[in-house]
Amino acid sequence: MSEEKIFIFQRESESNDNKNEISITWEVENDSDSVIENVVATSQSFTHDFGSIDAFDSKNVSFSIKIPSIDDLRKDFGEDASLPDTLRLGNVNLKYTKNNKNYEVFSNSLEIPY
Repeated sequence: MSEEKIFIFQRESESNDNKNEISITWEVENDSDSVIENVVATSQSFTHDFGSIDAFDSKNVSFSIKIPSIDDLRKDFGEDASLPDTLRLGNVNLKYTKNNKNYEVFSNSLEIPY
């Protein structure tokens, strides 16, 4: 059985100068010799359908995540609420079909200081 060569990476994009948002980019790389289809990435805050990705090709998508203000947090969780120094984003789940078989891989996680 050959080793799968499908990867998903997530990274912080260049700042958009809005301190209440961070920009994230997901990139899917198909380093195999076959097309992958029904490529869908999902996280806690975002889902994206990449469609199909040809062999030895890649696709990416960028989006923003709103960081709640301290006032928003205190409204929801009380006056003792505080923001951590680092925002932690978990792994992205990537599902796809290759040669009529379904697969699933996970990305790296991110820690973003703010």
